[in-house]
Amino acid sequence: MFHSLYDVGDLIGRGAFSLVYLCRRKETQQIFAVKVINKALCVKKKTLRDEITVLLRVKHANIISLEEVYESDKELLLVMERVTGGELFDRIVRVGVYSERQAAEIVTNVLDALNYLHSCNILHRDIKPENILLASGDSGDIKLSDFGIAKILEDEDDGARSRGRAYTSCGTDYYVAPEVLNGEGYDSKVDLWSLGVVLYIMLCGFPPFAEDENGLESVYLKIRSGALDFPHPYWTNVSDGAKDLIRNLLDVSPQDRFSAAQALSHPWIKGEYSEQPLSSAIMEMKRFNQKRRFN
Repeated sequence: MFHSLYDVGDLIGRGAFSLVYLCRRKETQQIFAVKVINKALCVKKKTLRDEITVLLRVKHANIISLEEVYESDKELLLVMERVTGGELFDRIVRVGVYSERQAAEIVTNVLDALNYLHSCNILHRDIKPENILLASGDSGDIKLSDFGIAKILEDEDDGARSRGRAYTSCGTDYYVAPEVLNGEGYDSKVDLWSLGVVLYIMLCGFPPFAEDENGLESVYLKIRSGALDFPHPYWTNVSDGAKDLIRNLLDVSPQDRFSAAQALSHPWIKGEYSEQPLSSAIMEMKRFNQKRRFN
C-alpha cells in the first residue's frame, strides 16, 4: 500500500533497527520522511507501539507530526513530517548570535507544546535538547520529538493509586525531576522541571546540577536538594526575570512548581528580557555539546 502512494528517495538516517528515507507523496508531491523499522530486529516493540499511539493522538504545530503508519509482515513504516533544522543546541552554536529574546521564543514554543500535551493527559517525560528540533535550517519553529517514553495518564490500569499520576522511573540524567528520583508518583510537572534545566543551559551553557568527582550520584544529590545557583560571571548579564522563571521551573516541590500555563504567563516569556548577546553561553554550550556526545 505504501509504495503505491509514495516514491522513496535518499537514505537520510539510520538507527539500531531502522532506516529513514525521504519520500514523496505521488498525489501531492509533498515530501516526508519515512522510518522503516525491521520488526524482527526491534527489541522494544511495546515502546514503539506506545509512541505511535501518542503521536497519532496529538496534533500541534510544535510537535513533530506522524502522518501515517503502514505495516507488513516484516516492516513497520512511519510516514513523518520532515524536519531538517537539527537539534536546538547545535543550532544555537552554529548561528553564534543569540540573546534572551531568542531563548524566550524557543521556550514559548516548547511550553505551547507541553501545555497542549498536558491538556491531553500526556507526559513527554524526556524533555532535553536532543528532543527539541528546528523545523528547517532557516526557521525558528520548534518541533518537540521522541515520544518513546511518553505516558498517557488515563491509560493507567491499577486503580485509584495511579489515577492522574505515573510511577515508572525514566528520563535522562541531567534533566530528571527530583520526584522521579525519589520514586514518588509524579505528574506533568516533571516536564516543566526538565524544561527548566534546558532553559538554564540555554542561558549560560552548562547544566544547573553538574557532575563532580562522585559521578552521577552527585548530580542526583544536587537535583534532590534543588541547590540552584547562578554563578558569576556567567549569569551577570542575564536578567532577573529569566532567573525568576528558572527558579519557578526548578522548584523541588511539584505542587509549587510552575505548570506550562503558569510559565506562559510569566513576564519574561511576555517580553521582559535582556537583549544583550549571550556570547559566553555559546562558548560554554560548545563545550557542553562535546561532553554530552562523548558520554
